Amino acid sequence: MQYEKYIEHKFISAVSQNSLEAVKDILDEIKAATNEAFYRALVEGHEEIADEFLKSGVDVNYQDSSTKITPLMKAAREGRSDVVQKLIDLGADLNLKALTDFTALFFAIDYSETDCALKLIEAGADVNKTDMFGENELIRAAHQGLDKVVLAIIEAGGDLSHADDSGNTPLLTAVARDHVACVQVLIDKNADLNWQDKYGYNALIIAAYHENEEIVKLLLQAGANVNCQNEDGETALMVAVKRDNFAIFQELIMNGADVLIKDNKGIDAYNLAMKSGNQNMARLIKEAAKKQVSKRRIASQQAGQRAQSVQRQNGI
Repeated sequence: MQYEKYIEHKFISAVSQNSLEAVKDILDEIKAATNEAFYRALVEGHEEIADEFLKSGVDVNYQDSSTKITPLMKAAREGRSDVVQKLIDLGADLNLKALTDFTALFFAIDYSETDCALKLIEAGADVNKTDMFGENELIRAAHQGLDKVVLAIIEAGGDLSHADDSGNTPLLTAVARDHVACVQVLIDKNADLNWQDKYGYNALIIAAYHENEEIVKLLLQAGANVNCQNEDGETALMVAVKRDNFAIFQELIMNGADVLIKDNKGIDAYNLAMKSGNQNMARLIKEAAKKQVSKRRIASQQAGQRAQSVQRQNGI
């Protein structure tokens, strides 16, 4: 009764002042209160009350005037998969965006609500929407480490090659966050292993920086370029030497890392090992360098011999 009097007083005051804006504000306030009550009825399982709201014309897609958040978005971020399903069944728009550019699927992912995310994907939510930073749902799911959601998005047509404003793909994001299960899913689904962000970092260099030996092994086994260089000319091997991580260093050497590559300052892995006082790494780099120089000399000689053979055959 007090609320009715309060609203009545506000309406009378607005009309008396001939203020259309004030009337609109009151109507928005009533809509917001009605929508919140409808949502609470769904959450608390009061189906008859929820049905009564629907009969009165409540909008299941009502967006808050300030945040643009819908009931579906609220249910998704709160992990109420039962309410998410009810709203889906009522025809809620799956792809509306809040002020942050988040859809209901984005909210479910951002709050790590796997069940809600899977329901939304199954119902046909757009899996290639992007937020204000250029991230799509797949990148966000990789960031959160939701491997089941990552797989579901890919199978629903999610763009594996999409990069955000910094050039980060789902794979680079999963590697940077040390989410091994997501990395494995993305590798299995043929993500680009050698994509480089705007600073030239590929997944292998990032894994070396994060000293994640398991991910380094996964990437090498899948065929990642062991000699990729970032914008400073660094390779994953140089990073492993700087980090003094012998396990990753050894893994890279065994997979053919080129120890003769120099960065933009003319420094190679051997120089870095000597500078850090790691004699063991320096010795192994020196041994690998001898083998690589010898291998290249032999390859050069063989190439020269083949060229001469072709010339003789052509009577040159």
